[in-house]
Amino acid sequence: MVAVKTMLEFCFKIATLLLTLFYAAVRSIYQYRYNQKHKKRRVHFLRESFLVTLVAVCWWGSTGLYVFTNFLENGSFHLHTIARIAGGCIMFASIVYFWRVHSFLGKHWSPVLEIEHEHTIIETGPFRTVRHPMYSAIIVSILSQGLLTANLFVLIPSLVSFLFLCWIRIPAEEKMLEEEFGEEYAKYKSRTWIFFPWVL
Repeated sequence: MVAVKTMLEFCFKIATLLLTLFYAAVRSIYQYRYNQKHKKRRVHFLRESFLVTLVAVCWWGSTGLYVFTNFLENGSFHLHTIARIAGGCIMFASIVYFWRVHSFLGKHWSPVLEIEHEHTIIETGPFRTVRHPMYSAIIVSILSQGLLTANLFVLIPSLVSFLFLCWIRIPAEEKMLEEEFGEEYAKYKSRTWIFFPWVL
């Protein structure tokens, strides 16, 4: 029984690693494209860099500790195997959605707050009803990874750091867009949700 449990945990660690690499691959594609383009106007760049780094350390740091060590095993909680498999499936789906959001944003995606030349408001695909679908995808990814790993020391730092980023960034991001686009963005904002349709 112990051997089976150990083997299952090993499989969950491998699944976590593969999904993390999938997420990183999607992001690296657009990060490379972002690095090639000309930036127009950045907002709170140092603060933004700190927030992004904080999330990376909390999320990827805890993920790495879970996958490659037993350092976080005291944070483990009991969860049925089916629930953990479901968590992995949901995380996979959320990363695919994350990729789709990136494709709709295209050249407008940026890891920090900034307005680029010929910037426009995207109102198609996921952006038709939600203003920040990329954040939605990341929230679901973190929550579903929490199911997959069944570990509070992975879930809590990742979720808290990202929600903190959202709490700081979203008001600044929306203010920046309102200043840039005026009434056009105000109308878009009035008919869309922040993260999830009919919920938030």
